[in-house]
Amino acid sequence: MRLLVVVQGGLGTRLSGPEIRGWALARALGRHHEVTVAVQRPTVRNRDGLRVVSSRRSVLAFEARRHDAVIAPVIPPYLFGALSGSSTITVADQYDPVWLELSVFTEQPGIDRVLHAQRMMRETQVGFADVIAVAGERQRGLLLEELAAPRRPRPRPPRIVGVPFGVPEPPPAARSHPLRAAFPQIGATDPVVLWWGKVWKWFDAETAIRAFARVVAQRPDARLVISAGKAPKAKFDLSERTGEAHALSRSLGLLDRNVFFLDEWTAYDRRHEYLLDADVGLTLHRDTAEAPFAARARQMDYLWTGLPCVLASGDEIAACFGSAGYARLVTPGDSAAAASALLELIEHRPAREAARAAGLALAERFRWSRLVEPLIAEIEDCRRQPHPARRTRSGLPAAIRRYYTRRAVDHLASAVRPVLR
Repeated sequence: MRLLVVVQGGLGTRLSGPEIRGWALARALGRHHEVTVAVQRPTVRNRDGLRVVSSRRSVLAFEARRHDAVIAPVIPPYLFGALSGSSTITVADQYDPVWLELSVFTEQPGIDRVLHAQRMMRETQVGFADVIAVAGERQRGLLLEELAAPRRPRPRPPRIVGVPFGVPEPPPAARSHPLRAAFPQIGATDPVVLWWGKVWKWFDAETAIRAFARVVAQRPDARLVISAGKAPKAKFDLSERTGEAHALSRSLGLLDRNVFFLDEWTAYDRRHEYLLDADVGLTLHRDTAEAPFAARARQMDYLWTGLPCVLASGDEIAACFGSAGYARLVTPGDSAAAASALLELIEHRPAREAARAAGLALAERFRWSRLVEPLIAEIEDCRRQPHPARRTRSGLPAAIRRYYTRRAVDHLASAVRPVLR
């Protein structure tokens, strides 16, 4: 098949979670199919053996019509319109519940406008995509609830396919020790805990740092490294909470002694060296509406390298890791439990090695090459359906008009508001 994969980003070496997933899907699908990747502002025509094109509106509409299927985090409303009457299958990869992530910003000015736009986009995907990919059973359940809600009925509901966040093939051996090289205060034998990924508002770095203070009271040689570099291509970081974590570490007397902040976003192709330089991974989240439906790239990087980890309970992947004996799970906000779990993995090498072995075995279930197989099956089955039935999208023109009219009003309001103050 000819597949067009839209990556929500560009061609840089420092990738965010959506970019990691997009490229991983493209590479896995490209093993057996003809794959084209659409990105913002492409600088090359080929990458990793895959043809690269621009995701600019005119190019994307043209390319989508000449492919058997288009796979994107969201299918833009204009693209649904451009594909009316074509045989191209539309696949909305709804693995990232953005509107739930943003729901933690209730005090942020203008957040209602952003949330409304995200919900309208979600409704468009649910209303008109041929196939919707979800990252787990909880996301599937949420989508089924949305489909059951009163709305203008579709002639046929979308197909739903599970495509969890996966891992690549096993990483190469590390050739350096970048964490210890970055911070001379970390000794060659010091146990290193790694908070991988940025400190966003929906995570709980405060509990992690307070837990680590308890660890240091028993193990003064323990070190915590928090990766806190600026996100690639980020226009603003309203959700960033690195400054607060930095201040807390200082107030507890841990900063630059036991707690360190890695201020550069790690190059994607070198990330395994950082992960393999650590002894334990640590990711804690807050008890928010987003947590049960999250699919976090940082957790999968732990799994990819077999790094034993301590995670907050509540999401589907954490539950899977815990039941496999790979991760230690703690209740969100419980610093004492997090400290106890960290000390167990730091001080007991057999427990750490057993967790690592469990992780490496579990990783085989999450190889991208396996995870894309159900997606391919759904697309192929969808293509076999009668063309007229699949392309009937009553209400699409009206939905497109509503969406772009609302976006225009929102942009006008945001431009006028500062003038009126």
